[in-house]
Amino acid sequence: MRCAFSFARFGLWIHRQFATESNEYSVILTVMNQRHLFNDADWSSVEQHQHKLLSGEILQFDSQRSLTSSLEDLVDYLAQKYALHVPQLEKEHATADQQEREIDVSGDRSRYWSSPGPHFVRGTEVSLAIPFSGDPEFFKIQPNIYT
Repeated sequence: MRCAFSFARFGLWIHRQFATESNEYSVILTVMNQRHLFNDADWSSVEQHQHKLLSGEILQFDSQRSLTSSLEDLVDYLAQKYALHVPQLEKEHATADQQEREIDVSGDRSRYWSSPGPHFVRGTEVSLAIPFSGDPEFFKIQPNIYT
């Protein structure tokens, strides 16, 4: 089973639709805004890009700045500018909702249709909202599979 997720400004939205028809049970997952988690970039590329930006800025320092600023101040400035703020889920503020509704199963590959859609079945839609703090762009980065 594959999961589909999307983002909202105020938190992470997990949107799932469950559809049942006759004795058959299938799971239909929909994506709000057609965004999948951990799918846009890989961590190695992000890390290399950050390193390139940091190195480039250090190389652009003029001698005057290097002489007038303490090493601690330069390190603090660079650390603050290039810090990555990994999202922290606020699970205690998570909310869930479910409702009965007609669900479009036209895109379900396990079903065969002899006529063009849309094709609907009665089902339960479950929505889960999890607020978080940190940079939402991290939800787009695929983690490394090797350490």
